[in-house]
Amino acid sequence: TLNVSANSTVEEQQPSGTNSSSTAPGLQEQPDHNATADDVDDTQAVGQQPKPAKSSSNWSTYTVRAPDRSAGFLSRSNGARIQQLSLTEDQLTQYGAGFKDLTVEVTPETETRLHVKIQPTGQKRWEVPESIVPRPGSAKNLNQARTLYNVKQPTGKPDQSFALTVARKANGARIFDTQGHPFLFKDQYIELTTTLPRSASLYGIGETSLNTGLLLPRNGTTLTMWNRDSASAYQDNNLYGSHPFYLQVNKDGYSHGVLMLNSNGMDITINDTQLTYRIIGGLVDMYFFMGPTPEAVIRQYHQVIGAPLMPPYWTLGLHQSKWGYPNISVLEEVVANYSAAGLPLESLWVDIEYMQSRFRSMTFDEVRFPATEMRKFVQKLHAAGMSWVPIFNPAVSADPGYKSYVDGTKANVWMKDYKGETYVGQVWPGMSVYPDYLAAPNITRWLTKEVKRFYDQVPFDGMWLDMCEPSNFCTGMNCKPDPKNETQMHWLTLETPVDYMQMARRDLRIIPNRTTCQMVCEQPAATNSLAHPPYSINNGGMWGVAPLSTKIVHPTAKHADGTTEYDAHNLYGTSMAMRHYQAASAVMKNKRPFILTRSTSPGAGRFTGHWTGDNAADWINLYLSIGGIINTNMWGMSMAGADICGYIDMTQESRGDPANKWLPDAEFQELCNRWTSAGAFYPFSRNHMIIYSRPHEFYRWPDVTAAAKKAYGLRYQLLTYFYTGLFMAHTRGGTLARPLLFTDPSDVGARCVRA
Repeated sequence: TLNVSANSTVEEQQPSGTNSSSTAPGLQEQPDHNATADDVDDTQAVGQQPKPAKSSSNWSTYTVRAPDRSAGFLSRSNGARIQQLSLTEDQLTQYGAGFKDLTVEVTPETETRLHVKIQPTGQKRWEVPESIVPRPGSAKNLNQARTLYNVKQPTGKPDQSFALTVARKANGARIFDTQGHPFLFKDQYIELTTTLPRSASLYGIGETSLNTGLLLPRNGTTLTMWNRDSASAYQDNNLYGSHPFYLQVNKDGYSHGVLMLNSNGMDITINDTQLTYRIIGGLVDMYFFMGPTPEAVIRQYHQVIGAPLMPPYWTLGLHQSKWGYPNISVLEEVVANYSAAGLPLESLWVDIEYMQSRFRSMTFDEVRFPATEMRKFVQKLHAAGMSWVPIFNPAVSADPGYKSYVDGTKANVWMKDYKGETYVGQVWPGMSVYPDYLAAPNITRWLTKEVKRFYDQVPFDGMWLDMCEPSNFCTGMNCKPDPKNETQMHWLTLETPVDYMQMARRDLRIIPNRTTCQMVCEQPAATNSLAHPPYSINNGGMWGVAPLSTKIVHPTAKHADGTTEYDAHNLYGTSMAMRHYQAASAVMKNKRPFILTRSTSPGAGRFTGHWTGDNAADWINLYLSIGGIINTNMWGMSMAGADICGYIDMTQESRGDPANKWLPDAEFQELCNRWTSAGAFYPFSRNHMIIYSRPHEFYRWPDVTAAAKKAYGLRYQLLTYFYTGLFMAHTRGGTLARPLLFTDPSDVGARCVRA
């Protein structure tokens, strides 16, 4: 079901058997009675009073305030319609008090895009900054008679509850309908529900590994938006990115999309008849995309969040990586083995083992990877037409002798704690600080200087960003070492072994102890509403609900402009990618930068590609990779891939699995054979593995080598086709990798296939 295409016509077509003509105005106050019963609910006829929702509350707690003949509406020059709401009944008070007055702004921006914003009247609320998602605004000279949507709002009659209904002109089908559902708006709790037709198929909300693959489940599953360092090998957990966007394909093939542009933590629950947002901050900032085909929806979505970056041509080749190549000699062996096997290795990626002294980013270990020898090695790669990509982590060692830390302190670029002091956590370097990529005034200047110093030592070809949720091995409002605790100080300050493979020895327990908190951390009071908001999102999924602060930079931490991580946490990975793209552009001069990152949010695709993170070497993860790659394309990142053959080796005792869960060697080889044949057609195609893993470079087994030759031989014949597809996505939005249903969205079999 993975259709990699540069086709320019599929999204232009109407779904079969439909008629798109209509001349009704885009904004109206009267209901539309043209929808079929299935468009609204299989058991509810259009035009009848909606049934009360089965939810925590019955009706909207807000009514329209209309003291004059304006019916509650004010108009703006851009065609927006403004409506004022008043709180009439405050419900779910355990989540705080509702705002007394709200302002609703409904703006038709293009013929196919509608923007709806709801916020407390006269109050400034946190919203995704323009640096992350520049708002496109309304098209000039928009003819509302040509819009594909109608909007119905209450007219301000006495005691009339607020509701919002967006419908498609062509057939009256409801795109978004809050009638009969609760609407609550509090400081730390927003609840908004829309009706869904039972026959519709939904895609896109993530990032989560779902056993339904691409298709979103309709069984009451809650999808949580809160970025965390959790392996994608495990299903039903909130993972590295947050993308509150969904594509809905109705049974007639008509498709639309909905974006909730909000970076705060949220739960999105979907069942047979409705979809509910529960958001712990910010405001309601929604975009509706009318399609009418799936690919048209995605293009319209990308017009808001930004089209995917255009990567360099070399990124379409075969990439090899491993956490744990211990020295330059092993890198040379890997390159030689690929050459001897007749496989077209394009790029070699190097993980944290290249770093000096407790994993200081952008430094070279003087024994394992001395800069002078590494430069010679990279020169050989470049002479052979190959490239290399090092890893970069956000956490900076808080070591007074580390120049990056000293310079960053002088430039005042670190995140601050709730008291205004530098926020300290623990990551691979031990005691660490975090750059404020979102708001520090000097961040670009400092980072560009750091990147240039590193690049001047050994010129790299791309940047691989990891741990950027941002991950933290400790949990607390701020942390510090305890000099009296010798055991903790030992693990916190332990130098990286000269023999790097000692890291993988379980008897030495270096990795488990390095990734366990070895500091003393200040914990928030139970009454701290940023650490313990009144509503707890489902952070942790299958592992049980965990506090927001679990192993991340604490929600009480602050950016330079006063923004708390409570509001901006989900944007850290995107802001890091943005700053590194800017720094690489300045340093690499006339070369097109390539960034690959783990943590993303809407808008990240303007700067970066994405891989699906720490997957596992088993059959289910091969299956899950397809949905992950297609979702990533819908989210605006064309260069998407999964670790071929699996990152985590499922045979390892450290996972705690019983022996019958381990893949025998023969089956592991067969898995890698099949995965190679599939992975060769990922947009971003890389073989990568953990330090504990059995080696699985493609040259390890003759049959896998043969499979790789065949698959990559075909891929390389199609590179021009791939590159054309990337250019088209970059210039006008849309996908490179897309599911079969995009070709014919009315095909129920294609819509419901589990992959």
